[in-house]
Amino acid sequence: MDPDLALATLARRYLAGYGPAAAADLASWSGLPLSTARRALAALEHVETVGELLALPGAFDAEPQAPPALLLAAFDPVMLGYRTREPLVAAGDDRFVRPGGGMLRPAVLIDGVAAGTWRLAGRRTVAIRWFRRPAEPAELRAEQLSVVRFLGCG
Repeated sequence: MDPDLALATLARRYLAGYGPAAAADLASWSGLPLSTARRALAALEHVETVGELLALPGAFDAEPQAPPALLLAAFDPVMLGYRTREPLVAAGDDRFVRPGGGMLRPAVLIDGVAAGTWRLAGRRTVAIRWFRRPAEPAELRAEQLSVVRFLGCG
């Protein structure tokens, strides 16, 4: 395959899964040098831009609404696709979600922002370790029960 076509294909697929994103995000995710990531994104036709962010057509049409409560699994793609996890995880809280050694903990998002990490405690309980104590929405309990059911523990 032509190297430029391969880079453009990688960039398009990355934006399909993680866009809107910046060249630094693609470089971090793919391991490519930043200059190569920029070249890959520049090769794309029919992309939309807002500042440094690029996206496939339609991505900026409507602002998505964050669910009131969401439990993300360890290594969830939402947390893996970007150089930094902001605005989902405040810079000062990143160490709770990514403690080091390549590990990424399961995260609790409240209104789209990480507020804690979670784990299974026993067979039927989702235990949350809060690092940013929010008001707990009613939807959090439903999300916990959904995870327990999905894992076959409930």
